[in-house]
Amino acid sequence: MAGLIRNGQAGRPAWQAGAARAGDWRADIDGLRGLSVAGVLVYHLGAGWLPGGFSGVDVFFVISGFLVTAILRREMAAGQFSLMRFYRRRALRILPSLLLVVAATLVLSVAVLLPGEVRATARAAAAALMSGSNLLFWVEVDYFAPVAKDNPLLHTWSLGVEEQFYLLLPALVWLMLRLPPGRRVWPLAASVALSFLLAAVLVGRAPAAAFYLLPSRWWELGAGSLLAMVAWRPRAGHDALSLAGIGLILGSFLLLRPGHPFPGPGALPAVLGAVALIAAGPESMGGRLLSRALPVGMGRISYALYLWHWPLIVLCRLRLGPDLPPGALPGVAALSVVLAALTTRLVEEPLRALPPGFGDRRLLAGAAAVLGLGVALSVAIAQRPERLRHWPAEVARLESLTGWAFTEEGRARDRRDRCFVTSTTPAGAAAFDADFCLGDGGGRPRVLMLGDSYAAHLVPALAAARPDLAVLQANASACRPVLEPVGPAYCVALMRRVLQDWLPAAPPEAVVISANWRAGDGAALAATVAHLRAAGVAQVLVLGVTPEWRAPLPKLLARDLMRGSRTAAGATNPDRRAVGEEIAAAARAAGAGYLDLLALICPGGPCRTHAGGAPFAFDHAHYLPGGAAVVAAEIAPRLLAKAGAASRLALGSPSAMPSAIPPEP
Repeated sequence: MAGLIRNGQAGRPAWQAGAARAGDWRADIDGLRGLSVAGVLVYHLGAGWLPGGFSGVDVFFVISGFLVTAILRREMAAGQFSLMRFYRRRALRILPSLLLVVAATLVLSVAVLLPGEVRATARAAAAALMSGSNLLFWVEVDYFAPVAKDNPLLHTWSLGVEEQFYLLLPALVWLMLRLPPGRRVWPLAASVALSFLLAAVLVGRAPAAAFYLLPSRWWELGAGSLLAMVAWRPRAGHDALSLAGIGLILGSFLLLRPGHPFPGPGALPAVLGAVALIAAGPESMGGRLLSRALPVGMGRISYALYLWHWPLIVLCRLRLGPDLPPGALPGVAALSVVLAALTTRLVEEPLRALPPGFGDRRLLAGAAAVLGLGVALSVAIAQRPERLRHWPAEVARLESLTGWAFTEEGRARDRRDRCFVTSTTPAGAAAFDADFCLGDGGGRPRVLMLGDSYAAHLVPALAAARPDLAVLQANASACRPVLEPVGPAYCVALMRRVLQDWLPAAPPEAVVISANWRAGDGAALAATVAHLRAAGVAQVLVLGVTPEWRAPLPKLLARDLMRGSRTAAGATNPDRRAVGEEIAAAARAAGAGYLDLLALICPGGPCRTHAGGAPFAFDHAHYLPGGAAVVAAEIAPRLLAKAGAASRLALGSPSAMPSAIPPEP
């Protein structure tokens, strides 16, 4: 209806023509939306040439803050503001497409996913409809949590941040407009500065909170709000500003890496780039580039495209397996664009074209009823997905093993939050119990297991394999065990405390180093081994690269069972062997022993998938007890061995111990 009515001069939909007359619509801002969603889409498709495309979300935040604040400022200044109309507009903009995508995702999830994944998706659906999915993902984040990228509604976290921002913004704008003009923006500017500082602190101390929560994202939305509150009017001659803005955004897309601390200062270039482009205006060179048909067209469907693309990508990957056919993801991208265009044309535009004030109370009441029904259905599915589909018992059992780390046995095994510090450990490195984890050994020779989670999962198995040794432990998640670690604050604090303070004063007889090694770690490892030997450590054994499956191994096995195929053994990361060669060379050059875990677990190519009648690992790389026993049985005879056996320390391949490796089930 109204969405099909065209403005004679501009050829725009009616809602857009009305916005243009009101001064809200700018082609360059739609183009900026198009650029942002393109970055996110290409990144999620796995294109390695755009590793920082995820920062497109930060550009969206700036745009939202600018546009919504501009509307609030203008209406409040003119005495025309209505809180009901404000939330009506937000509801019409956000909810219809969200409801459609959530409903479609739940239906497809029941058909494609494992039972636990359906539960997680349904929980996310309920949270998304209540504007709180960012809070849900923050609460559920744990170092050993099932892979978040397997949730088809993970991307709705950003909607939660925006919707929570909209709850607070009207009151803040109302307050600022009652201040003298010269002081009007100070409350907002102060909140932006404090939020940025909070993000900079949290990104190292509590990265999940920094990523998901509004207080550490407020500054990104607030940056756009500040531009709107100062009533900035674009003028001619801002070409350099606009080109700088495009350069900052594209630089973020090209140079940021997923492992980079983010958001915090890492998001600053994209945010400043968005502010610069909006400030430069549609007549600048950058504005004219963004006002072309392709970016504007992408911008018009950007919200629906953002909603559709991620569920389709996730469900495609989980249905077809780790090795996708060549045209699968491009096909998903094309389908996402088609669905987004249809959703925009048939759902968004007609509803947004409704006259102001049309059925305010009835619309809000109807929206509340539909939302309530959606939440109730989502909660029901989350509680008992088995009512919608029958899964074989073995499928459910295998999938349940991905939560093994959260069991009492799992937490006790790695001494989590006591000897193994993670991103969720209260008090961080201060929680490390040095007296317990680095004790005197009771007269037995001491072996320190130093590293990250790839060391922690071996501690009990090694202690069981060598009861004559006292196995000490100092582990921190996402942390290289080197002299100058780069990583979260708790990692840096713990490694410096152990390597520079404790160890030179009380060197153990042996140190075993294990970590999630990455390219370029060789030099730091060699320096660390030299430091250990100089401190008086008699033996250093470096464990090589741990095989990494491209998805949690129990889930791969469960999907294989459902499909009647066998892909899990070959579904490992092939890039790990080059890293292993670097670590081996560095360890040997520094005089340390080296154990090649790839040769042990993946002899001749495909990796072992089972040990002791269970999957080798409970996620993509961390061992279950049976897998840990296999590796510990290989380490045990190499530690503090007598002269006849010590020569094996220099070997790069496992020793011959056929009885240590149980047969495949």
